[in-house]
Amino acid sequence: MYIDSDWIRIGGINIQHPVTAGTNALLAIQCLAYFFRLRASTEARARLWSGFFIIMALATFAGAFKHGVPHLLGEAGFAAVLAVSNLGSGVSTYFAQRATITCCEPASIRARYRLLIGIQLAAFLIANVIIGPRLFLLIINSAVGLLPVIANEALHSRSVPGAKLVAIGLSISILTGVVYIAGVSAGSWFNHIDLAHVIMAVSFLIVFLGARQVGYPKARTMSERVMT
Repeated sequence: MYIDSDWIRIGGINIQHPVTAGTNALLAIQCLAYFFRLRASTEARARLWSGFFIIMALATFAGAFKHGVPHLLGEAGFAAVLAVSNLGSGVSTYFAQRATITCCEPASIRARYRLLIGIQLAAFLIANVIIGPRLFLLIINSAVGLLPVIANEALHSRSVPGAKLVAIGLSISILTGVVYIAGVSAGSWFNHIDLAHVIMAVSFLIVFLGARQVGYPKARTMSERVMT
C-alpha cells in the first residue's frame, strides 16, 4: 500500500484525494441511515425529509467516485457521476421545499407553492443540460430554494415540532459554500472540500434530529407525569 497526500494505492488501485473520497462515502452512509429512519414514518413531512436524505446519499456517493477514481471512469463515466452529484443536490432542495410546504403553509396555497418549486427544479435541470453541471448553478439553486425554507422553518419553530432544528441545520449548511469558495484548508491532507464535508455532516445530523420530531408528542411536564 502506497500513501501520500493526494493518492492512496490499495490492492493495485490508485485512489485520488483519499480523504475527500472517504468523507463523501461517510456522508452517503450517514444520509442513507437517516433515510431508513424517516421513510417508515406515517407523517408526510418526515417522509419528504427521507427523500431529501436518499437523494443526498446518491449525490455524495457519486462524489466519492468523482473525487476518488476520476482516472478510472473515462469521459462518459466522469460526466455521469458529476451529473448525479450536482443534480442530486438540486433535487434534494426540492424535497426540503416540499417538506416545509407540507407543514408551514396554509393548505389553500400549497398547490401554488408546489408549482413554483416544480418550475424552479425544472429550470435547474434544464440549465444543467444546456450549460452542463456548473457550481454556480448549484449555488444559485440552493440559495433560491433553501433560504425560504430556513425562513419558514424558523418562523414556525414554536408551532411545528423540530422546525427550529431544521432551520439551524440548514443554516449551518450555508457555511459549506463559504468554506468552499474561500478555500479554507488545514493542509494537503484535509483541504477545503474535506472541511465542507464535516460541516455538511453536522448540518445533516441537526436536520435529521428536527425532521424525526415531526408528529412526536411534546414531552410531558413533571407535574403531568406525577399525575398519571
